[in-house]
Amino acid sequence: ALLKMSGIRMRGAKLIIAVKGAPGAPGGGSKPSDAYGALLPPHLQPHVHEALKARWAAGAKALDCSNFAAALAGTGVAFDFNKGTCAHTVLQFLEQHLQEVETLNFGNNNIRTLEYFRPIMRACPGIKNLSFQDNQVANIKELD
Repeated sequence: ALLKMSGIRMRGAKLIIAVKGAPGAPGGGSKPSDAYGALLPPHLQPHVHEALKARWAAGAKALDCSNFAAALAGTGVAFDFNKGTCAHTVLQFLEQHLQEVETLNFGNNNIRTLEYFRPIMRACPGIKNLSFQDNQVANIKELD
């Protein structure tokens, strides 16, 4: 279960995430594609996948996606977590290749909406620490 989430505060209230629609649970999908919308075009996905692999710390079970667009500089990928195609491509990769991730950092990505992160608990069922520090999230209820 998620132990800690940092970086999001709204009028001093804590953000609480409930796991809804996990695979096998009521309301959960039967296959990974159920949870995600459109992805980046296939010719761009390998660049994102390689950047994610380079930022994966297997021993710590941690993935650092902070300032992620910088990791894709020079690849031709215009990456923005505020676009569903970008966020969904990362979440699908996590579900298919890094489900063991326990710590995930999305800091410093100019994220304004959490709408596209709704399936994060499905993609990373073992997540314990989740950070959206140094972003511009306007509404934490988007994760509901």
